[in-house]
Amino acid sequence: MIHLLSSDLSHLESHETLLGQQELPVNILDIENQHVGNSLAVEDLLIIDMDSSHPAIYEIADRFIRTAKGPKVLLTSQSGSQFKPDDTFERDGVFLLFKPYQPQELLNKISIIRSS
Repeated sequence: MIHLLSSDLSHLESHETLLGQQELPVNILDIENQHVGNSLAVEDLLIIDMDSSHPAIYEIADRFIRTAKGPKVLLTSQSGSQFKPDDTFERDGVFLLFKPYQPQELLNKISIIRSS
């Protein structure tokens, strides 16, 4: 299952449409739910849109980055943000994709992550 988390509704809708067209199972998570993502499985993929205007997203991302066992995580972030292309994380299974990106880039990244 691919889970989407963003504070931007249009971002969620476009990703849901794109992934749905590829017949990939998609679930949109509620950013306002304090227990968001607690039931995600290790084999799931969580895509988090790192939106600097919504501080809670950073707390949620941090929780998943620091969790020893959890879903794979794809962070999407603006180029020039706090993330750099050569950043490493405390655990395996955390990936970065910098905006702007083309739909095919997202699909390619998802394919790579899901097969790793």
